[in-house]
This record gives sequence, structure tokens and C-alpha cells, in this order.
Amino acid sequence: MAAVNMSALALQALVPAAVLGLAALGELLVERSGRINLGLEGMLHISYGAAAAAAVASGSAILGYLAALAAALLLAAVYYVTVEVLRVNQVVVGLVLVFLGSGLGVILGVMSGGAAGPSLPVGEARLAAALLLAAATLATYLVLQRSWIGYLVKSLGEDEKAARMLGVNPRVTRAAVLAAQSALVALAATLFLYAYTGGRWTAGRITGQGWLALGMVILGFWHPLGVAVASYLLGLLYSVQSLLPSLLPPGALYAVLADSAPYVAVIVAMAVASVVYRKTGHRPPASIWRA
Repeated sequence: MAAVNMSALALQALVPAAVLGLAALGELLVERSGRINLGLEGMLHISYGAAAAAAVASGSAILGYLAALAAALLLAAVYYVTVEVLRVNQVVVGLVLVFLGSGLGVILGVMSGGAAGPSLPVGEARLAAALLLAAATLATYLVLQRSWIGYLVKSLGEDEKAARMLGVNPRVTRAAVLAAQSALVALAATLFLYAYTGGRWTAGRITGQGWLALGMVILGFWHPLGVAVASYLLGLLYSVQSLLPSLLPPGALYAVLADSAPYVAVIVAMAVASVVYRKTGHRPPASIWRA
């Protein structure tokens, strides 16, 4: 029985792991190019709302994804113009995008009228999640670790002046990276809608996923495979989360602790990782905090 339960938990972890992993892989590309997009949370919100509005109105899961992609690209364009062209501080821009994306996401989500659009049955949802996460991880790994394009992106993230000497155009490269991030974020948001919330938009349901995805990049050593593993482990914690109330003493405080378990776990893990990284020499791309 224990083996069956563990197997069920492992399968249950696939959808939340894929949502986090897809969003984190998109952010990984951005950070490898020397930028950090703290607006990831806002991008997920607006993509989630746009996907729901379009999917309910059209009845098409594909149109839902395309709407999510357009919404994510909109915020990516705002980030690009303000950070790369106008040279505004990227942290300030990212935080503004969190509020902008969250607000617009609510407006778009309300347009769905609370109706349910296309959704995936449990089995299909888990299969889709596993395939999407595996494919995105492999593609990101091959691009970053096994291609000339990845070498140029990483060189830009380490030393922009040296990258320019190699012929890298920072603006073009970062525009392409932001477009790739938008595609992955849109996949994460639509998977969340179709597989996690049954095709029905719910206010605040996706809150926190962007912040957790940012943590997955750090915990994954800024490496695609590490990000995928970290995301799956957190997905397992989401699976176990429903069991925590029965394991903890009764009371409102313990209920709050059970609800916040993923966030607490990520914060603790990041604190431990920061010590490990210092001792082992792991660090983020050097250009991240220079913008």
C-alpha cells in the first residue's frame, strides 16, 4: 500500500512540477543572458487570465495558449523597452510588472465569466505535463550547453563587453531570450489552467508560482537539469501538502503552516544553497545585477 501511495504522489507531482519548471526554464534563459525578470509573477498572472478569456470565448485550447503567449509577450516588450532601451533599473521594472500583470490578469480572467473552458483529464494532464517539462528541459539544455547560441548567451551573461567583441548584439539576443521566456511562461500558465484548475479561471489561484519559479532557478544551479529536478521536488511537496493537516496538530496556526509549506521549504532551501554555493564557488551569471 505504501508503494502504491508513493507512486500516486509521484504522479500527482507532475503537473505542479511542470508549471514551475516551464516558468523557471524561461527565467533561466533570461538570467543566463545577464538579466533577471522579477516580473515573472505578473507574466504568469496575465497569461493565465488571457488564456482563460480566450479559451472560454472560443472553446479552443490552442487559441487559449496563443492569447497567453500574446499577453506574456506584451509584458516582455515592456520589460525590454524599459530595461534595454531606456535603461531603467531592472528590479524596479520587474516589481512594476508584477502589479501590472496581476491587475490585467484579473481583468482578463473576469472576462471568462467564471465559466469552464477546455480542460485535460487527470491522466492526460499528467502525461502532457511530463512531456512538456522533459521536452523543454532537453531543448534548453541543448541550446545552452551544446550549441554556439548558448555559448553566446552565456558569454553575454558573464561579460557584456567581451560578448560584444565576439559579435554578440546584446539587444537582439535579449529580445530573443525574452520571446523564448514568454513562450515557456504561456505554456506554464495554460497548463495550470487546463490541468490544474479544470479550465476555469479563479482569482488568485496562480499567485506565488512566479516567485517559486524564480527560486527554482537558484536551487537548480542555473542549469536546466538542476531546475527540472528542483521543480519536481517542489511538486512532490505540493503532493504531500494535502496530507500535512492530518499530520499536524489541529489549530489555525498549523493550518497556515501547511498552506505555506512550499514557500517555507523554498526559503530554507535557498538559505542552505547560498552557503553551499559560497563554499563551492557556484554563483549567478556575473552581469545579472549590473543593469
